[in-house]
Amino acid sequence: MVFAASNTKAHADESVAEANSKTLLAQDFFEIRPVADLANNAVANLAAAKPVQERTLFARQMRLNMDYAQLERKMIAALLETYTADEIKAMVAFYGSDLGRSITAKQLAFEQAVSPILQQMLDQAFVKANYGDNGAQSRP
Repeated sequence: MVFAASNTKAHADESVAEANSKTLLAQDFFEIRPVADLANNAVANLAAAKPVQERTLFARQMRLNMDYAQLERKMIAALLETYTADEIKAMVAFYGSDLGRSITAKQLAFEQAVSPILQQMLDQAFVKANYGDNGAQSRP
């Protein structure tokens, strides 16, 4: 039984070491892709739906009211729950590369380009799902 107890402790120590290593990888990921940047992209998408004259004030108010530290803690926890250490390593490698940085820089423009299209299609699908073809025909 002494062997089993020491084996369990060794496994627990290994798990703690793995968890710590994975947490460091998650922190590396968010150094490459800062949480504030991700949140600010989401705010920019929301602001884009506002009338032009309201966008700047809306975005500023949203950013002032964001708890970036809490968001980062929750995003790190979600990253750790969702991905393996190898997957996080791969994301760090990719998003830290020139290609990954280029894709990241274009992400907001892509999201803004497809967001209105997606919203329109969701609206159409909602009307059709709730009212059938008659509802779809009565809409402009």
